[in-house]
This record gives sequence, structure tokens and C-alpha cells, in this order.
Amino acid sequence: MIKELKEVIKADVSDRELADKYILKVDGKEVGFGYLFNRETNPIEIFVLKEFQSNGYGKFLFGELLKVLKQGERLGVLFEVKDSDYRFRNIIMQAGAFEIGRNLQTIKYALKLK
Repeated sequence: MIKELKEVIKADVSDRELADKYILKVDGKEVGFGYLFNRETNPIEIFVLKEFQSNGYGKFLFGELLKVLKQGERLGVLFEVKDSDYRFRNIIMQAGAFEIGRNLQTIKYALKLK
């Protein structure tokens, strides 16, 4: 089995206001990206190119961005996720997030950082 080289690199410039952008590369090829926002709700957003989804890259990227987030002072964060976004819901729940409420088609989760 050949091991893939996965790396997350902080971009010099972000295309989103008030966010740091991170690029996910697998064997040197860009397969996704994510943002870290300085906010309590939805501080992490991740995107994996469609042809690379269902390979664990989103989970890897989220985990790496979560490590960066944990270096800060926050004790926890919240996520509001569409009920239909099962991929992201699975990722955050595997990271330890737990459901705290529901609104129509949105589920609210809390994730302890410390």
C-alpha cells in the first residue's frame, strides 16, 4: 500500500474577509481548502473537490484546522449545519461535537476545544 503525502498549508492571502485560508494538498495536488474564522459559530469551513470526496480528505482537513483552532484561547465553538449536509455532520461528530438543538433544517452542535 502506497501512503499518500497529505499536507495543509496556510495561504499567504485569503479570498474570504476575516478568515485565514488553508490549502489541502495530496501528493502535491490541490484537492481542497478550508477557512478559519475568528468567530464562535462556524469557525471552520472546509471544501473538497467533488472528485476527491469520500476519501477522508475532509476529515483530515478539518482535523488539521481544529488543531490550529485549539491553540487559541477559546474553550469551545458552535456549528450550525444543514440537516442535508451529512458529510460535515459526520466529520464534526467524529471530532467530538454533540447536538444541542434543531431549527427547521438546521442542527446545532457544540464542540469543546479544551
